[in-house]
Amino acid sequence: MLKIRTLAFGLVLLITANQNISAQDTDNELWTSVELAYKLNKTFDLEFREMLRLSDNLGEIDQFYSQLGLGIDLSKSFEIMPAYRFTRDHDYKGKIQGYESVGRFQIDLRYKQKINRLNITYRLRYQNKNYLTEDKQSEDALRFKLKTRYNIRNWKLDPILSYEYFSEINKEIDSYNRYRITLSTRYKLTGSSRLVFAYSYEQDLGNPISSAVNSFRIKYAFDLN
Repeated sequence: MLKIRTLAFGLVLLITANQNISAQDTDNELWTSVELAYKLNKTFDLEFREMLRLSDNLGEIDQFYSQLGLGIDLSKSFEIMPAYRFTRDHDYKGKIQGYESVGRFQIDLRYKQKINRLNITYRLRYQNKNYLTEDKQSEDALRFKLKTRYNIRNWKLDPILSYEYFSEINKEIDSYNRYRITLSTRYKLTGSSRLVFAYSYEQDLGNPISSAVNSFRIKYAFDLN
């Protein structure tokens, strides 16, 4: 009964998020990534990710990036992870089109909780984004993410539902906070590798004329240990 309620709750959230799609412009994106993890010891682990994002209804490259992070286990429940991301952003709509280089530092604080078969993760992230090839103001943001995963007995595709809130700190005029709802699952290929499939809906808050974004994601993750 609990697993049915969990799935139903996820569907209700997605339906609610998409109820105004017909009145808005909606973009569809595809995110593909490879993630490698290596555990150095009981406290530290490395995480490397490569990602390619297609936007404009999959017709344009939006960006591709490389990211390296260091996970630090503070306890069984708390983890901190600083990371650096180098991105090539593709501007295909402005007057001056082309690629620009962007550097982003971020630091995550995560708290994990387990209630019977339900796993909950709370994540607070601070990020600082700097344009390396353009004379633009740096951008700071805070992001809060709540993620739940329900472990269904004798079932390989456990549902994962998350809600993320983005709060811009110092972005220039006409910026809006936004949210993202994601429904995903993962399929274990071997003891050290898995595929992750996800769908996300993203929308600005308080901006009725902004475009909504549907993103479909595929990730291959591999543990090197």
